[in-house]
Amino acid sequence: MEKRRKRMRHPGFDYAADSFYFITSCVNGRIPYLGTVESGCLHLNHYGQIADAYWTWLEEQYGYLQVHAHITMPDHIHALVEINRRLIGSDDKKIKPVPEWVGAYKTSTSKAIHLAGGNDFQWQRSYYLRVIFGIKAIRNVMQYIYDNPKNWSDKQVFPA
Repeated sequence: MEKRRKRMRHPGFDYAADSFYFITSCVNGRIPYLGTVESGCLHLNHYGQIADAYWTWLEEQYGYLQVHAHITMPDHIHALVEINRRLIGSDDKKIKPVPEWVGAYKTSTSKAIHLAGGNDFQWQRSYYLRVIFGIKAIRNVMQYIYDNPKNWSDKQVFPA
């Protein structure tokens, strides 16, 4: 019997809507491919620097995206990204939903890491996504992202 994947998305929710989105994606097998954390200090290797730089690329590629916070950890990434139509000054432009631009990020970083010599690098198939509502929740997610390296040895728990 085939194992059914847990549904991560809310049926009927418009994932192209102006909102804040908390994204987490892991390296396949949780292999620390992107760097190390020592005594709470993050040290990205060349592959981690590539993955980190692609958050800027994502904002440039999709003018309606604003990356408010992100971190590239040794075996995963976190980002708080906002879709904001006001950034492009028009409601007419087609806004890609979250799965499309997350897919673009993962595909582009994978290609760049492969070109840099990391031929066996892969992201896990899916990713964690949560829509964030309210200033307090946004601040909690941002703090979680910023604190990730110092909490590296602790059990990873997503913020409320």
